[in-house]
Amino acid sequence: MPKWADTDWGVMEYRYVHLVEFVRDGDWKKFVERLGKPPDKKVTQQEIRKLHERITLRPVYREDILAQDQQGAISATFEAHFHFTEKTHRDTVQLVRSVVFIGAAIVFYAKEQFWRARPSQYDPSLITPGNRVIDMPAHPSYPSGHSFQSHLVACALSAVGLDSEALINLADSIALNREIAGLHYPSDSEAGTELAAQIWPLLIKSPELAATLGKAKLEWKKA
Repeated sequence: MPKWADTDWGVMEYRYVHLVEFVRDGDWKKFVERLGKPPDKKVTQQEIRKLHERITLRPVYREDILAQDQQGAISATFEAHFHFTEKTHRDTVQLVRSVVFIGAAIVFYAKEQFWRARPSQYDPSLITPGNRVIDMPAHPSYPSGHSFQSHLVACALSAVGLDSEALINLADSIALNREIAGLHYPSDSEAGTELAAQIWPLLIKSPELAATLGKAKLEWKKA
């Protein structure tokens, strides 16, 4: 009888295997709780002022902000920047997309715990029609999903063997673009970065994901 092989699975479908294996172990929830509450009103006001100062940067980063707001944008940004595709590095793509997918589940759980209002809900002038780049997402602000998922990908690709500094710089820039757009406070980005550093060691304990990481490493050794 014919049998399915790893290569018969679609990259997008295999994310569900990795997700289920990871989330059924609830240890990751304690790291969400350890983030603590978002900053108080005084700090939030300071952050709002900082976001107003960054409005002038929107024309410069507009195209990146728009591109990084699309479905699958985080994976696509790393794939384009580090020059790998499903054809050239299938397991690396699988690793990245699984990490982003699992990251989405974790960060939405985290957002539901804290319910922080978006900066533009606090100060609507941040995204008035004249200076708005993209619309406000329909979910809470803290922690930043873009920051969390991007830094989680940076951890994964660093483990594969890619340049750690370049990976972190790209993750930082993705997070910063959300602040420039007026969608996140700096503390949202910082919380996302912190959570990624805590979650990655747990992620890699998942046998299926660890196996994918091992195969991804081999792809770069062959290159």
